[in-house]
Amino acid sequence: MVAEIERPKGPNGGWVGARNLIRFQRDTLGFLTGTAKEFGDISYFRMVAFHFYLLASPDLVYEALITQGSKMEKWPRQTATWANAVGHS
Repeated sequence: MVAEIERPKGPNGGWVGARNLIRFQRDTLGFLTGTAKEFGDISYFRMVAFHFYLLASPDLVYEALITQGSKMEKWPRQTATWANAVGHS
């Protein structure tokens, strides 16, 4: 039996999150701000093979990047891909 992972709510995106990818590519900032507005401080979405958690609260971002930062791993390929979409931030 495979256990279900309980994740925060977020945009469904259809089959493997393909609609999320299309929306993200067409309007990155609009997709992210709309997701945060609709689903709150923490949301989950999928784009093809990748699974994302969006943190929209300054407190959650601080917790993830500063307090728990040593536990975070930046994947070089993903960092380069995101840099193309949203810059080096």
